[in-house]
Amino acid sequence: MRAFMLALGLLLGTLPVSHASAQTDLAQMLTAHPWCKTLTEANRNNTSYERAQFRADGSASLVTSTLTSMSMGGMSMASSSWRTDLYRWRLEPGTLWLSRDGIEWTSGSLTLRRDGNEMVLTVDATEYRPCR
Repeated sequence: MRAFMLALGLLLGTLPVSHASAQTDLAQMLTAHPWCKTLTEANRNNTSYERAQFRADGSASLVTSTLTSMSMGGMSMASSSWRTDLYRWRLEPGTLWLSRDGIEWTSGSLTLRRDGNEMVLTVDATEYRPCR
């Protein structure tokens, strides 16, 4: 029950992320499922998709894919590309740290909030939602 109340307080923003149990709860929420972001640029006919997967062992992957389509003179063309980046991750109060090599780390501010029935993970200004 205590863990549930801490997680609820964290989600509602009533507890500081610095509480050790809240950090554990946040880590469990991060690793519960993949997090996704889709961005469509109408003027460029581009759709970008990111899928972040955090694992309990401290590893993470970020898959980025882009679909570009264009039409000219009755013909349509499309191209796609994707890449996978592998990381190590760790949490500190309000901060997500990522490293490609385990030596050099970069940080981003981290928040997790509820939007209706869905959780929203924000790293710096980028929002991710549970993948469908």
